[in-house]
Amino acid sequence: MATEIIDVAKAYGLALIELGKKNSLVVTVETDLADSCMSDLFRVQFPERSVEVGLAEATAVEVGAGYHTGSTFLERPDLNLYGMQSTLCRGRRI
Repeated sequence: MATEIIDVAKAYGLALIELGKKNSLVVTVETDLADSCMSDLFRVQFPERSVEVGLAEATAVEVGAGYHTGSTFLERPDLNLYGMQSTLCRGRRI
């Protein structure tokens, strides 16, 4: 059986789709990087569960916090950002 080699970003996007199929509570918050991170694959499959905040990483953190405090389904939102916030927030609870 041949294994297809794909880049990390595409693997991430495909994994998001699989998670979205298994759990209807999975959402993405985009920071204008959906095509680079391949999370746009998730947006195509689940447009109602994808939020675009533009070039506003801090806003993405706030939206993630809102999802967390607004319901009980997110134990800890994971952030997919380029820049300082992703390093500072990695592993921390929002």
